[in-house]
Amino acid sequence: MSAVAAPVTAPGRDGRWCERPGLGVYVHVPFCRHRCHYCDFNTYAGQDALQRAYVDALVRDIEAWPGRAGELGLGGSGPATSVYFGGGTPTLLPPDELRRVLDAVRAVVGIAPGAEITVEANPETVDGDVLSALAEAGFNRVSVGVQSLRASVLAGLGRTHGPE
Repeated sequence: MSAVAAPVTAPGRDGRWCERPGLGVYVHVPFCRHRCHYCDFNTYAGQDALQRAYVDALVRDIEAWPGRAGELGLGGSGPATSVYFGGGTPTLLPPDELRRVLDAVRAVVGIAPGAEITVEANPETVDGDVLSALAEAGFNRVSVGVQSLRASVLAGLGRTHGPE
C-alpha cells in the first residue's frame, strides 16, 4: 500500500481569510513636490500651504466616522487590520501631522494588534530622523516609490530622484 501525499496549500490561499478578511483603511495625501509624467492619481504640486488645513479636515472626517458608519453600511467593522497612507507623497507632511491622522484612526476605528501600518515615501522625502519619528508614531512599513534605478528611466518618468 502506498501513501498519497495530501496537496499542499500555500499559506493564505486556503480561503480562511475570506471568513474574516479584516478592515483596510486607506488615507489619501494628495501632495507632491512634482507631478510625475505617469501619475494618474489625484495629486497636487506646489500646494504646501494647504497641508495643515488638509490634515485638520482629514482628522475631522475620521472623527465623524462613528456617525457615518451605519449610513455607509460599515458599522462594527473595525478594528483595522491594515492602514495605508498613500498619495501623492504622504511623507511631505511632517511626521507629527501623519501621527495626528494615524492617532485619529486608532481612536475612532481602532487598529488590531499586529496590523500593517504603511506610509508611501519618495527617497528624497525621508531620512533617519523622519523614519524614526514615523516608527515612534506607529508606522511599521514604508513603501518607497523608486520605480527604477536607471537614470534614463527615472528621467523619462519625470522622477526627481536619482538612482543613488
